[in-house]
Amino acid sequence: MTEKKVAKSVDVLDSTKTRTWIDNTGNWGTDGRLVEVRENEIQILKTNGRTCTVPMERLSEADRAYVDSIRAQVSELLFAMASVD
Repeated sequence: MTEKKVAKSVDVLDSTKTRTWIDNTGNWGTDGRLVEVRENEIQILKTNGRTCTVPMERLSEADRAYVDSIRAQVSELLFAMASVD
């Protein structure tokens, strides 16, 4: 009988916290939690229960840095999971 190691899937986005998102003009903002990261846009689950899709170029510099940090965490997790025998 052979045992297989099973990597527990951890979704980094499930652990994101509600934050205030600001656009690149500083004139628009909303409170919500990051729920999806795509190549050129993100999806935010707002505190009112609705989702909104925001192009990356519309995010403030601080919000883009936050999304980049989440992307890095996802990449590290995927690398770690791929390294499990």
